[in-house]
Amino acid sequence: MRYANITALTLLTSVFAASGCGGGSSGSTSASAPPPRTASIAASTQATTPPAAGQMSRAALIARADPICAHVNKVLAATSLRSKVDYEKQLPGVISSEQAAAEKLAKLRPPAELASDWSQIVDALRTIATVTTKIDQAAIAGQHENAIHSLLISGQNARLQAMRTARSDGFHDCAQLG
Repeated sequence: MRYANITALTLLTSVFAASGCGGGSSGSTSASAPPPRTASIAASTQATTPPAAGQMSRAALIARADPICAHVNKVLAATSLRSKVDYEKQLPGVISSEQAAAEKLAKLRPPAELASDWSQIVDALRTIATVTTKIDQAAIAGQHENAIHSLLISGQNARLQAMRTARSDGFHDCAQLG
């Protein structure tokens, strides 16, 4: 029963893990295009501010980042935590996926106008990976579900802000809730 309750909290973790990434699949087509307002902002920014040497354009950044975020979502969707054994077997893969995504995203060089937003998104994903690691450790150690719940709450504001930022910058998979 304890693990059933923790499972509900872990499902929240999956949503929480979507801070910098989330929800969609990399096979998305024009249905996943940014909203018209965002697309026009992106187009006007790209037309007036070419990226500096080594920096990606907004469109190139989104094209490279969204598939990374989509992969994390696939890992989360395939995760089913119902027992201590599930935690021991599956959460390390989730943690590894989150950490790898954060590192891959951190290597991408956004255009100058997205540098601050991009830093916020990447930092949020790193925070999520850290929180997921702590949740894994707490669950395996048999800590009470209230302790796990407070771990989830600890990163909630960063997750929500990063999602809003990613969405307003034109991301699709990196702006979805699991």
